[in-house]
Amino acid sequence: MISKILVPTERVNLSYEAIELIYSREWRGWRVYGGGEYLIHKEPGDLKPMSAHWGIEYRGSKPLVWNGRPIGGVDMKSFEEHNWGIDTSVKAGLEFGHPNPGQRRLRLMAEWYKGFDPRGQFYNNKVDYYGLGVSLGF
Repeated sequence: MISKILVPTERVNLSYEAIELIYSREWRGWRVYGGGEYLIHKEPGDLKPMSAHWGIEYRGSKPLVWNGRPIGGVDMKSFEEHNWGIDTSVKAGLEFGHPNPGQRRLRLMAEWYKGFDPRGQFYNNKVDYYGLGVSLGF
């Protein structure tokens, strides 16, 4: 017999407004960006307000496989709330459809993430996951 003891997790009502400044540069299919964010009107009230955000992306212009263009990127965030530990997201895959913004595109992506949970009330939980995704862009 296998038994599991469940420890209840305390629910945190995370809510905030933020001022964010990001600068980016593009060159031959590559884009680098970086900046920061400052939280205002935050709940819980003792949430530390500052964070940094940076990364690099690549969008290929020539088809690679099945007429899909290669795309990928590394996105990193660091929050004062988490003692400036770095949360890292890596995605790579293929994009199908028209390359211009405003046109429909289908993306098949592999993804890996390691850091604090980026989703709402679970922001204090560390997570590590990988997976496959399909998205439609406009």
